[in-house]
Amino acid sequence: MTGALYRLGGACARHPWRVIAAWLVAIMTLAGLAAAIGGAYRDDDAAPGSSSARANAQIEAGFPQQAGAEAHVVARWPGHVDRAAVTAAGNRLRVLPGVGDVQDRTSADGRTEMLVVRYRARLADLNYNKATNELTIAAAPLRQAGARIGVGGEVPEAIQGPNGTAEAVGVAAALVILLLAFGSVLAAGLPLLMAAAGLGAGLSLIGLLAGVTSVNSVSPTLGSMIGLGVGIDYALFIVARYRDRMAAGSPPVVAAAEANAAAGRSVVVAGTCVLIGITGLAFSGMPSFATMGVAAALVIVCTVTAAITLLPALLRLMGRRVFGRRARRAAQLPRTSFRSARAERLAHAVIRRPGRSLAIGALLLIALAVPAVSMRLGQNDPGSESPANPTRQAYDLVAQAFGPGANGPLEVVVNRDAVPAAALTTLGGRLAAMPGVAEVSAPALSPGGRTAVLQVIPVTGPQQPQTRDLVDRLHHGVLPAGADITGPTAAMADMTATLSGHCGASC
Repeated sequence: MTGALYRLGGACARHPWRVIAAWLVAIMTLAGLAAAIGGAYRDDDAAPGSSSARANAQIEAGFPQQAGAEAHVVARWPGHVDRAAVTAAGNRLRVLPGVGDVQDRTSADGRTEMLVVRYRARLADLNYNKATNELTIAAAPLRQAGARIGVGGEVPEAIQGPNGTAEAVGVAAALVILLLAFGSVLAAGLPLLMAAAGLGAGLSLIGLLAGVTSVNSVSPTLGSMIGLGVGIDYALFIVARYRDRMAAGSPPVVAAAEANAAAGRSVVVAGTCVLIGITGLAFSGMPSFATMGVAAALVIVCTVTAAITLLPALLRLMGRRVFGRRARRAAQLPRTSFRSARAERLAHAVIRRPGRSLAIGALLLIALAVPAVSMRLGQNDPGSESPANPTRQAYDLVAQAFGPGANGPLEVVVNRDAVPAAALTTLGGRLAAMPGVAEVSAPALSPGGRTAVLQVIPVTGPQQPQTRDLVDRLHHGVLPAGADITGPTAAMADMTATLSGHCGASC
């Protein structure tokens, strides 16, 4: 590997403009292909073979009109509901493109109306921003009637994802640290440039992957975080070694080849280890998690490739400018710019007493791992957003008027071929009598009569542990054989159980 990387680094350093041009063409080509034939991201976290997956399949088969995406418009008045405004808004919502059905529900105090909009298309097939704007415009009669408006549900929530702010802050912090370490703006920018090149190619490949399989919308964010981290680290290895070889008197082309041979090997090995770890998501039992691992792996491969090809070319063009001005003006370039006397003393202390160092390290790791024992897994919803967020405002309006559980209703799906009619009749009463249940709807029968659905509204919200406990009680001793349950909390419980069964706490 060392010899191959030496030859590769030397070839890229001897022809820097060709390498740069090749990378630009590759990134633009991949971006163009992703825009032309890439697919849309689909959030499907159902655990295959679980209760929620079976319930969703039965709903899609028995109630195809309910298989589409859902949104809702909530209006709260200071006094009673303005029925004329509700009728006008409902008529405007029904004629929106792609809307299949609109149902309304009035709160017990008569001050809040919720218009539930059901689309014919699935969430991944909709333009989230366009559909949300249409919902907001259609709700104008409610606003004109003096109501406080909120637009929520699956469609608006789909556009309330990561916005890149955290990544931008991380890049800015990394630039400051690199600038202090290198003392050169050009040298500090190289690791960020390498990460950007890897991300440009990798994210386009994720878009192409979404065209042939289902890819979770979190995948680009996961790929970006990992790509930025490993890209900066890997470039830092090679740039540091290049500076050492330049200070030792090697010409730029030779220094780039030597740096690629020494540090490039560490980059390849480290990248391979990360690939092994991230592709372990394939054993999680969750198809969406498996594709997330593949998506992140694509970014890692692109980042490693950029580090051992594009970086030597750029180093050749920069030459001595990887050092700061003061260092370049000195009679001899510094060879100890990255040495730390404190780190060396710590390393010697660890080597002198390895047993004691191992014990101290183990105790520190155990102390850091203790909180994991009480870790509670969950899934973010609008209740975790800022109060200024539009979907959070709709979430709060629903909770205030209909109870916290209305934001995460559970659906009990009954296969009538497996459940006797008498059991279905008594099931509603048993559900309503359970602690933690606020409301149970009458059974809704599919057109063929083979499937029945009862909606269960919990007393508590979808993220509260009491709701998770309710789901567990439903699964154990309440639901008859042939009945399954779905909903945000039920799906999360099934996902957690699937992950724990396939890969334990490591997932």
